[in-house]
Amino acid sequence: MPRVLSDGEFAAFQALVHDVAGIHLAANKRELLTSRLTRRLDALGLTSFRAYYDLLRAADPKGDEREHFINSITINKTSFFREPHHFDFLRDRIIPELRARVAAGAPRRLRLWSAACSTGEEPYSLAMVAHRELGRDGYAIEVVASDIDTEVLARAEVGVYTAAQVVDVPPELRARYFEPCGQHWRVRDELRALLHLHRVNLIRDVFPFQGTFDAVFIRNVIIYFDRAGQTQLFQRLRGYLSDASYLVLGHSESLLHLNELYAPAGITIYRPAVTTPAQPRRSRRATTVTRLEAGGVIASQDPVRIDAVVGPCVSACLFDPDAKVGGMTQLHSDGVAPGPPASEQLAQLVSRLEQLGAHRERLQAKLIGGGGITAGDREHGVREVGFAVSMLERAGIPIASKRVGGDGRLEIQFYTHSGRLLCREIPAPR
Repeated sequence: MPRVLSDGEFAAFQALVHDVAGIHLAANKRELLTSRLTRRLDALGLTSFRAYYDLLRAADPKGDEREHFINSITINKTSFFREPHHFDFLRDRIIPELRARVAAGAPRRLRLWSAACSTGEEPYSLAMVAHRELGRDGYAIEVVASDIDTEVLARAEVGVYTAAQVVDVPPELRARYFEPCGQHWRVRDELRALLHLHRVNLIRDVFPFQGTFDAVFIRNVIIYFDRAGQTQLFQRLRGYLSDASYLVLGHSESLLHLNELYAPAGITIYRPAVTTPAQPRRSRRATTVTRLEAGGVIASQDPVRIDAVVGPCVSACLFDPDAKVGGMTQLHSDGVAPGPPASEQLAQLVSRLEQLGAHRERLQAKLIGGGGITAGDREHGVREVGFAVSMLERAGIPIASKRVGGDGRLEIQFYTHSGRLLCREIPAPR
């Protein structure tokens, strides 16, 4: 006799899915959920949905079954060169613009992120286009591929597909980038080497990589998040895009509700909305210069330039563009700095900004630091950056820009009344 998921049980699993993965499970997914959970009950020898729910909530200390749970409810519909105009855009717009920047002195590097890669068809399609266009010209090509489902990531890593799955791969690309594997086709090592696979929960995780991407492909996944989750995610993604980068969504998705962050650039293609950098407002008073000491917190609505030097530590510069109020503090994860813990410093900075007329929901953050001369400093810097990003996410403050990592220290200047952040590298001692 088929098992029946009661109203209360469905509501409980809906809440759990949202809590664990940020996924909004709509009411019309009840039958799908029932079918998928029944398989897990059979695999574990459980007799009720309630027993399975209790296992997930209370008797799964390492989270192993939660991983199976998330894997079982995710939908992984994908194919090679799905929505082909996006791959034409990569070939005809993104790569030529990159070539122009390289001609002006930029590094020969293309970096793409397939943020919901499923079984790998999308990132391998990106890699094929990128390698065909740039592989002979000395470009470093990196395709980051991530998904919350560990089972599909394992299949992507193997890179073996049926004849039916590769039918949409153009014959010349199939001949160049695949090799027969029994009755299947296997992606050649040359292409597989371009992929860097990560298990990433887009809503809950701190992303396990640094720097910006030339394009982020996040297609046909945000439909599973509620509006709050979508807003949070795209505020985070802004920190991984330069002003020249692109964000690519699925055919049924839109960012019209976030037009202050992104502007349309094609069919379900967006790029960061770039405004003219704010200039220091005119004032009869000269800009005051002050220095941020370790453990310090500075906030001002008057023209103040805050000077600091950052190495492995990370400075957080907060600014309300409407109220023209800003401030800065340094966030240390290990408590080595004098003064209160980093969480208290951030809370203190936000409180001071609010007292000066800022609104918390309008605050934006700029992060800078996390570099070092020695390998130990750079390793420490990676931890500090992750800590700072996580702390701002918990505080609900979007990161507008980041300059993190590197092989040295930076001398920085932050203007509290304009949000302008300047920096220069400090030459390493000989």
